[in-house]
Amino acid sequence: MGFLGFPLDISQVNPQTAGLCAVFAIALFFLYKTMKFMMTAVMVAVASALFPLIANYLGMKVSTSVGSIATFVVWGVALFVVSTLIKDILKIIKLVTLPLRKLLGK
Repeated sequence: MGFLGFPLDISQVNPQTAGLCAVFAIALFFLYKTMKFMMTAVMVAVASALFPLIANYLGMKVSTSVGSIATFVVWGVALFVVSTLIKDILKIIKLVTLPLRKLLGK
C-alpha cells in the first residue's frame, strides 16, 4: 500500500484519469498565472491612481479630478498590458529561434 492506502502501481492508473490529472494541473497553472497577472495589474492601477496625487503634493501642477485619475489608471494598466505582451512575444521568439541560434553559435 502506498500513500493514504492508494496503490503505487502505475500500471493500474487509468489513462483517462491520468489525462484528467494532467488537464487539471494545466488548468491550475493557467489560473495561477492569470491571478498573478491580475494582482500585478491591480497594483499598477493603484500606483497609477496615486501618481497624480503624489505629483500634486510634490508641487507639480497635475489635475486631481476623478476623470484625470481614471485616465492615469487606464493608461497605466494599458501600458502594463502592452509591456507584458511584448515581453511574452519576445520570450516566444527566443524559444522558437533557439535551434537556429545554437546552430549559428550565438
